[in-house]
Amino acid sequence: MSKLIVQKGFQEHVFNCKADIAVIGGAMGAGKSYALILEMMKHVKDPHFRCGVFRKNRGNLLCSGGLWEELGLVADAMRLKYSTNKHQLVYKFESGASIHMCHG
Repeated sequence: MSKLIVQKGFQEHVFNCKADIAVIGGAMGAGKSYALILEMMKHVKDPHFRCGVFRKNRGNLLCSGGLWEELGLVADAMRLKYSTNKHQLVYKFESGASIHMCHG
């Protein structure tokens, strides 16, 4: 079984942030997207959880190693049950929680 861990430093600070809204930035490869996925995973068992993730264009979401793919890998590692609609860019979890990805 895979173990999901937060990298020390940036991801750790994001993951442990108590704010309702956090504005984060950093260089490409710093772990921003993965930190975002781990933050979302804290809430996917809440049936009322809704989340919107925004990127400039659809390609940024669907590229190899992009948010769409990584979210599925993390959800699988956590053994969560979910369904997807790649056309609408939606993950729906067994709990009723959903994550919508948007671009434009």
